[in-house]
Amino acid sequence: MIGPIDHSKTKKPASRTPLYLAAADSLAEQIADQPVGTRLPSEDELAGQLGVSRLTARAALAELERRYLVRRRQGSGTYVSRRVDYRLIVIESVEPV
Repeated sequence: MIGPIDHSKTKKPASRTPLYLAAADSLAEQIADQPVGTRLPSEDELAGQLGVSRLTARAALAELERRYLVRRRQGSGTYVSRRVDYRLIVIESVEPV
């Protein structure tokens, strides 16, 4: 399900992008089409699949949680969260009636 990090898709040069952010971006792309509530692999399994350390996998999951893409439950696992797309509506002018 989860593949290794593809450094060719990162927006910045690989040497300047923190590895946990590259891992988070890779995971975000891979879980985008997963249904809400899908359980992700454990931190150890993700680390092995992504080719990073467990600490980096943990930081990537924390980043995804910060982006509200996943929710984490201690002792239970990490699950794909419901995504909310926010749209800004710009009102250019309001004329009195």
